[in-house]
Amino acid sequence: MEEYFLIDSFINDAMKVLEFLSGKKTYLIAVLVAVVAVAQYLGYISTEAALTLYGLLGAGGLATTRAAVAKATGK
Repeated sequence: MEEYFLIDSFINDAMKVLEFLSGKKTYLIAVLVAVVAVAQYLGYISTEAALTLYGLLGAGGLATTRAAVAKATGK
């Protein structure tokens, strides 16, 4: 029984996080791109790692932008 409580609690917490991030995900990804750029410039991460992160963050940015456009147009 406790297992179901933990799963339900986790789902409720995850939903609260998603509600909090509503409308902020694209901005969050933009900030993460800036953090990667600074980390690369300062030598904390390699160029190869930065390029991989840029690709992943770019895909995430496109996905969040597309979702925002769909939400705004009601599709």
